Amino acid sequence: MTTTTTLEQPPTLLERPVALALRLTWEKGLYLLLIVAAFITRFYDLGARVMSHDESLHTQFAWYLFQGRGFQHSPLMHGVLRFEVTAFFYWLFGDNDFTARIPTALMGVAAVGLLWLFRRWLGRTGALVAAGLMLISPYMLYYSRYIRDEPYVVVWGLLMVYCVIRYMETRTAKYLYWLTGVSALFYTTMEASYIYVAISMLFLGFHLLAELLTTRWPKPELRAPFAISMALVLAAVAVVAALQVFAPEAAATGTATVEPAEPGLVTPVAAAAAGSQTPLYIGIVAVAGLLAAVYFVLRAFGRDIRRFPAFDLLMVFGLFVLPQLTAFPVLALGRDPLNY
Repeated sequence: MTTTTTLEQPPTLLERPVALALRLTWEKGLYLLLIVAAFITRFYDLGARVMSHDESLHTQFAWYLFQGRGFQHSPLMHGVLRFEVTAFFYWLFGDNDFTARIPTALMGVAAVGLLWLFRRWLGRTGALVAAGLMLISPYMLYYSRYIRDEPYVVVWGLLMVYCVIRYMETRTAKYLYWLTGVSALFYTTMEASYIYVAISMLFLGFHLLAELLTTRWPKPELRAPFAISMALVLAAVAVVAALQVFAPEAAATGTATVEPAEPGLVTPVAAAAAGSQTPLYIGIVAVAGLLAAVYFVLRAFGRDIRRFPAFDLLMVFGLFVLPQLTAFPVLALGRDPLNY
């Protein structure tokens, strides 16, 4: 007689007992204490301080939007999200100095609470210490009571890292969806999003490279050409970096910084001055090496490239980055990428 064992699926969130979810432990109690302290330190006397120059701009244009006068985005004031959220809180609670700062104060509280998600990697003690440091950080305390983008950036950055790590661990599609949503919010917040995405893509790129160099290839004869192509890319990047440090005149392209145009005035932007062509030639070599490496990988793995979670994450980030990369081929063709 043969017996089979059926493994039961773990209960979903809606099937779990409420008392189990609300069961208080010392760890949860400490996090609750930190979050309450974050609320107090972020919200106490929030509207007392006079508005600074930046805050006056942010509140003024958010108030225009709240009044139904619309909003026209200017890169000089970073992303649009802060204005939309501030106008929404004006609609909820009225327009005054206190309500204008509520969104950033809430983000400051969220930054403390989000460290709970990182217990599995930092350890319970490490995550608690990180949450405590986030609470008492002079930087976070100041900007959580100030209408700027910094608290938003910290929250989006933490969520981005969490989604990346969890997808690498579980390959669950929901983390790709969450990452897409967080990245979209990040891009509507501030230009710092480009830096965070670039750091994430560098990490994922090197992680994928390490996996490709250590795994067994379906077509082993393509591994060596791939390695040579990637070595060429890394060498080209190293040469450009060395030129920037030791021979900046050779690395200069001659592109000058232009002054911002008057609002509403359409003026042609001066063409970039002619400079050294050395970085261009090295860049062509790097791009050619990268394209060759991609070709060898796709020839070897085909659709099986999806076995590497870093590849999926790079595709998500890459979709956001592609429009920004158009400046490079435009510049390579001798055109001015700032001339819209």
